[in-house]
Amino acid sequence: MVMSVIEGSHVEAKYPELAAARILITGLESGHGVHIARAFAEQGCRLVVQTPALDPLLEVLLETLVKEAGAVHVTEGVIADEATALQCAQSAIGVYGGLDAVINLARLNEEGIADDATERDIEDRLAATLRGPLLITRVIANRMQLTWREGLILNVVSQRGAQSNAEHQLGRIANTAVAALTKREAAHWADKAVRVNAIVPAVPEDCASGELESGLYSEPEIASLALRLASHHGCTLSGLVFGASLI
Repeated sequence: MVMSVIEGSHVEAKYPELAAARILITGLESGHGVHIARAFAEQGCRLVVQTPALDPLLEVLLETLVKEAGAVHVTEGVIADEATALQCAQSAIGVYGGLDAVINLARLNEEGIADDATERDIEDRLAATLRGPLLITRVIANRMQLTWREGLILNVVSQRGAQSNAEHQLGRIANTAVAALTKREAAHWADKAVRVNAIVPAVPEDCASGELESGLYSEPEIASLALRLASHHGCTLSGLVFGASLI
């Protein structure tokens, strides 16, 4: 299955300025983030890939990335607290001497959420999902401003096919929380040349009212947007929140 995903993830657009760019991708899994990693590899970027756990399918993907990217460095482990976030960030920065963009991947996990789950239960689940991206955002942004390095941080929070009321509620809370976080962090780092944007689960009424910047319906579309935001086209874009409706 992973080979069909890899073969179908080609991105036509080319951004010469991204050749040899240093990109950290966190939260990569065999079924999550494949197109995004492949898109940056095709531009000749130097990748640092962090994954919670390696599996045979992901190993196949990484072998493919090695052939296409400028370079690939892989780390394994869960970003669960400030210590592991700092360790991940320092390790990634050390590989190529800095970072030009960070793509944090987080997938909402509805497993085990009862349809009558309380709002507190849902918020606790969301907090666990977003802890890693939030910590990495702050650590990397601080490092970029200390070294006067312009850069992008893009947090991608995705959800596929919410069915139950609790799952829909999880997506809505994630949408609101990440949007608020993005605007706050973007404003904080605005004068330090660090851009912070996000992709969140789309809420239908937000799309209709124009609260979200655009509608994304597949991971290849997310990959294309991530490339554009990391390129010179996105050098003035920060605090933007894009909605993704993944099936």
